[in-house]
Amino acid sequence: MYLRIGIEPAIESIATRKKGIGKSTVIYDLKVNESRNIPEYLLDEFKPTFACDVQTCFCFHIIPNDYSITFFESEHLKNVRTLEFKPFKNYLDDKRLKKNELMVVFSKKSDSESYSFFTIFTKERIGVSQFAIAIFINIICGFLFAFPAIRQEIPKKDELSTILASLPVEFYLAALLALSLLFYFFLPPIFSYIRKIWLKVKPIFSKFNEDSARH
Repeated sequence: MYLRIGIEPAIESIATRKKGIGKSTVIYDLKVNESRNIPEYLLDEFKPTFACDVQTCFCFHIIPNDYSITFFESEHLKNVRTLEFKPFKNYLDDKRLKKNELMVVFSKKSDSESYSFFTIFTKERIGVSQFAIAIFINIICGFLFAFPAIRQEIPKKDELSTILASLPVEFYLAALLALSLLFYFFLPPIFSYIRKIWLKVKPIFSKFNEDSARH
């Protein structure tokens, strides 16, 4: 008998992801039969049970091939290869599977009571975000250098409307560009947070609509 079980986590990712200015890091810390990692609210449920005897444990990481393996347990690493697109497409009908863009990191451990796989992947990022940060910092520095000269040119007795009218057009263009960059950095996290809230609330609305339709 051959039995295959698929477990889909409720959370977005089982990896720990860290995004820096110039580098992205993905950390996988997978454990099998580690009783010390059982959540407290499940301890009573697991007390009368015992862990299955796992003779051999395989771990496959599927990750974009532009990531580098920063840390891995070399004695348990079997191979690193490009993902076999067609077989995995049939096995996992997932839109994230893309031809020649993913790699498989295969590790294997045997004859242990519990298993742990700890791997770190990193990717150097030089893209739009980095250029946007550089432009934003340059604008801020330009403002700081320009303010003393502008303050000396404008009399203190002038009203705010007069001061704003006397400022050069380049000043407003730079301010508009800086504001656009702020939206670029802060809007995606806001939309992501709203999306997470919606995913939590959506089942409640769906259930409410079903109950309303029945009545």
